[in-house]
Amino acid sequence: MEKRCVTVSGLPGSGTTTISRALSKTTNLKVYSSGEAFRTVAEKMGLTLSELTELSEKEKSIDCEIDEIALEKIENGGCIIEGRLVGWLAHSNDISVFKIWIKAEENIRHERIVLRDRNKEDKNMILKREKSELERYREYYNFDLKNTDIYDLILDSSNTEPQLIVEEIMKKYD
Repeated sequence: MEKRCVTVSGLPGSGTTTISRALSKTTNLKVYSSGEAFRTVAEKMGLTLSELTELSEKEKSIDCEIDEIALEKIENGGCIIEGRLVGWLAHSNDISVFKIWIKAEENIRHERIVLRDRNKEDKNMILKREKSELERYREYYNFDLKNTDIYDLILDSSNTEPQLIVEEIMKKYD
């Protein structure tokens, strides 16, 4: 029996990519990361994440292309899809998936981002990017990412190791 699709969402630095990879090892489901796709687009265009975010505010097609790929993966099922919007994309398209929201304290998220991106963004740039994304998603799709009511499971990664988060997920997913 094929396992249903899992979406893993959260704000930048909450640990969604790390948790998705750890979950993949446990479930043997492949991972698709919208965040990594966005970073790849930035790199290919020779832009920083902040610069691509600014461009995305003017060019809706950038976000829409990444989101269409994620939606296709959700529809095909049998995988883990990580990204801020993926739970909402599944919900708004009436696709039955296991939707997870990962949260973390703001200061911890920012520390993780600085480490991950090797100090390319300071806290103000990170907050500006988050605000831009929240506004764009509300404008483009009428999604309120601050509303977590649609999720099957909400977990805090602030002070919890990824493997412990995966164990909590597996208690509800199996």
